[in-house]
Amino acid sequence: AYGTAKAAIVAATRTMALELAPDGIRVNAIAPGVTETAASRTYTDTDPERDRAAIAMGRRGRPEEQAGAILFLLSDLSSYITGQTLLVDGGLDLKWSHLGADNTSLFLKDESFRDAIRRI
Repeated sequence: AYGTAKAAIVAATRTMALELAPDGIRVNAIAPGVTETAASRTYTDTDPERDRAAIAMGRRGRPEEQAGAILFLLSDLSSYITGQTLLVDGGLDLKWSHLGADNTSLFLKDESFRDAIRRI
């Protein structure tokens, strides 16, 4: 269901972009990867070796890197971009080595949280 929710966001972004483009309104989204925050330290395993193995750039993102992508999409530099979901994940999506056999992230350290994600 987690994957379904993500797909719904991508689809909603594309649909809104198509419907609002005639009014000059652009709609885009970002898909952040594992980002170093207080919450990520609470809920995810902060193993640097795992990060290097799973993320092409070898590290977690920083909040300001996510913000930079958002600022780009809001700026005139992206004035001809609409309906897109920008991956801001350091190449995590390129490798797929971060998923366990149950298709949940290996970064999640709390088993009850992993179970909750599985049920979504």
